[in-house]
Amino acid sequence: MKKKILGIAAIVIVIAALLGVYYAFREQPKNPNLGPSSDGDVSIKGKNVTIEVIDDENNSVTYSLTTHAEYLEGAMNEAEGLTYEAKDGMVMTVNGKRADYNLDGAFWGFYVNGKFCNYGFAEQPVNDGDEFRIEYTKA
Repeated sequence: MKKKILGIAAIVIVIAALLGVYYAFREQPKNPNLGPSSDGDVSIKGKNVTIEVIDDENNSVTYSLTTHAEYLEGAMNEAEGLTYEAKDGMVMTVNGKRADYNLDGAFWGFYVNGKFCNYGFAEQPVNDGDEFRIEYTKA
């Protein structure tokens, strides 16, 4: 009985060792946001994006940044000088300018790479090279 238990334990240990070797040396999926840093370690690279804000007077301000944010909201939080206020998932104010559809039929339109965003700003994915535009729009 003791030999049987030792045999089973030995088999479990061998299987665990083989699984460990497999996971340690298997081919890892390619992630475009991973790469070597200056000291040779692999680390997460930032995503270079721009966020252009066009206000109600057609004034434009562009913010260029390198971010690790997964979504536009995080990139907006990191953009130095960009301020906004949101209510119930809707951006109401950008850089001190308010757009209120209920008051004047205006809203902040969000675009990525020239196309209207398919998601709200909190769910809009951020990819390297994206060009975002936040534009005051009157209906």
